[in-house]
Order: sequence, then C-alpha cells, then structure tokens
Amino acid sequence: MRVLRSAALLSFSLFCAVAATSQSVLVVGPGGYATIQDAVDAASNGDIVRIAPGTYGVFQLSGKGLTLIADQPGTVRIRNLSTGGNVVAIDLNPSLQLRLVDLVFETDPAIGDLIVSIGYGITSIEGCTFVGGMLPVLHVGFNAALVMRRCQLQGSSDAPMRVTSSAHLLASQCTFTGGPVLGLSTSGAALRVDAASAFLSNCTLTGGSYVGPAFAYGAGPGLLCDIPARLWVVDCTVRGGDSSVANVPPGPAIANGGWTSYHRGTLLGGIGPTGQAVAIPGPSLAEPLLGVTSSPTELQLGANFDVVLRGAPGDILVTFGTTELQPLQVVPILAQPLLGFLAPTGIVVDAAIAGPTGVVSYSFLVPNTPAIRHLAVWFRAIDLATWPLQASAIVGGVIR
Repeated sequence: MRVLRSAALLSFSLFCAVAATSQSVLVVGPGGYATIQDAVDAASNGDIVRIAPGTYGVFQLSGKGLTLIADQPGTVRIRNLSTGGNVVAIDLNPSLQLRLVDLVFETDPAIGDLIVSIGYGITSIEGCTFVGGMLPVLHVGFNAALVMRRCQLQGSSDAPMRVTSSAHLLASQCTFTGGPVLGLSTSGAALRVDAASAFLSNCTLTGGSYVGPAFAYGAGPGLLCDIPARLWVVDCTVRGGDSSVANVPPGPAIANGGWTSYHRGTLLGGIGPTGQAVAIPGPSLAEPLLGVTSSPTELQLGANFDVVLRGAPGDILVTFGTTELQPLQVVPILAQPLLGFLAPTGIVVDAAIAGPTGVVSYSFLVPNTPAIRHLAVWFRAIDLATWPLQASAIVGGVIR
C-alpha cells in the first residue's frame, strides 16, 4: 500500500535537478587526449572523462571531483605499464565526489602490483573490475566514503580490497574473491576491513583456500578484520576458504574482533580435514537489516529503473532520492552511518508498507533526455519500524 507520493514524480522533481547541472565531456582515445592523465589534468571539477577502448597507464588525481567512464563496459584496462608507475593515487577532500564507471584495473604480473589508493571525499565505483596480486589492488582509507555497485574483485594471493583508517564502504551486488593462501605473508581474504566500517548488501565473498606448501595460520576468511571493525551484512553469501592440511584450519566466513550485524543470506565457514570452521567466531548480532536491489543494474535513458526493498512484513519503508551523496555522518537514530539521502537535492521518492513477504517494489522512467547522460541519481531507504532505524545500501548511479 502506498502512503506517500508516487515514484513517477521523479520526472518532475529529481530529474529536473539533474538536468540543471552543466558539465564538460573530455574524450580519451582517438580524436581526444592520449592518456587518462592528460584528460584529468585538463578537466575541471565536475567534468566527465569518457575513455575509448584500450589499455592505459596509471594516473594521479587530486583536488577534483570527476566522472571517469568507459565508452564500452570492460574495454578500458588500466595497468601498471612500467616499474616506476604502479599506483593510481586519488586524493579528494570531503566536499568532492569521484565516479569510476565500467573500468578494469589489473596488475601486470611481469611488472608488479597495481594499487588503486583512494583517500577522503566520496567515491562511487560502478561495474568496475579489480584484479590484484600479492597486495590489495584497491585500498580505501583516510575517512573516505565509498559506494560500490556490481563490481568484481579478485585477489591472486591476498585480499583484492582493503578498507582502513575510519573509511566506510557501502557495497551492493558485488563479488569479492580472495586469492590462494601461499604462506604467512598472505591472508587470502576476500575483503579486509581494519579500523573502519562496511555495509554489504547482496554481495558474494569467498575466501581463498590454503594451497601450501609453506605453513599458514589458516585458509582465507570471506571477510577479515585484523583490527576490529563495524560490519553490517544483509542478503549476502560469505564463505571461508578450505584447507586440505590438518594443522592449517579452514577460514571462517567473517573474522572480526569488533561487532558484526547480519540478516538473511548464507554465512559458512570453510571445510578442512577436521571439519567446518565457525561462520563468525567474534561478537555478532542477528538483527533485522534492510536489503535493496535494482533492475536493471544501470540507469538508462528512456528505460524503467526498478527498485526492490526487502524488510519485515508490515514495516514502513521510506525511500529517498538524491543527485549528490552526503558526506558520512553518525546519527544516533540510525544503526548505520548516514550517507546520501539527506543531501540538499534529496527528496522522498516513495513510502510504503511492506507486504506479507516484507517486499516493497516500485518503478520509474528515466527521461529520454540527452542532457542528463553521465550524471548521477542515487536511492536509499530507511525502515521506520526498527530501532535504531535501519538503512539500506545505495542503488542507482551514473545515467547511461
């Protein structure tokens, strides 16, 4: 049952706010800049850098909030092309927002590890692939807030991603896979979160298995927190890695000395000769959490965008829309940190009472207006029946 406005009103309100934005588009490739670095240097805050298919070297970005988007998903590969250049360094500030869309970041095994380092500000990463080596390929820290959607992350001998230093991760519909554990120097985790926080929704995490022959402390956990972290996990599949050696235990689903809250989904410890590992050996709480998915995964001009919320039957679920994400805040009435839906451009999109299965769904049409291509719209919901109030992950993203 609807209790507030229809999502159709977005065509008059939220998308009008998006269309009012003016941004320049810079092209990398034939007829444009030769390198991503050249385009980034020439761009102004808020511009769009559109990248033609090809393989490119690393780049450095500081003090600018840009959108970097591939012309075609999966065709733009960013690699460490020389031994002296192996870091994509992104240094924002709390007022800036960066968007990375449909790019592939991968280590060149013949040269060494590629590291994408992000600090401060708000970054959204959509449809990107990260392939690591001995070190995590994606490192987020220094109070950064990161929203990830439909990304693939793969480690070759360690966790492909690490979140540290009071950063916050909101990930949905992503896959994290840890590399095989080769010895004491690698963790094999699918994701590491240290002294930070993460909210995972509809994600799959698989820890790496122990392959020997060097001794290791254990197979890789699905989610590893060497330094205690605050985690929320909803509608996810998280599995620890297996071990075939008796004195090397299999990995847990989540190894966290801090607090883990989880709801629905599947959490499984890995399997070894002596049995299956405990799913969550540290402190945890099974509590209601609000899940969200979208279909299709992208916002496309002239197409419907469907959002499905999953809570408890009878709960009041309120959905907000925004064109800009708000910096991370801690609000006592919310269980998770606040990010996004109270931004100045935000509006109430919909409010409804969840049906017998706890599901609320709605659909809206993205206007077929070329002026809004490459701009962003985001959605997040809260559950008014929980206490403290629970928020969902963020869906939406850059309009194609």
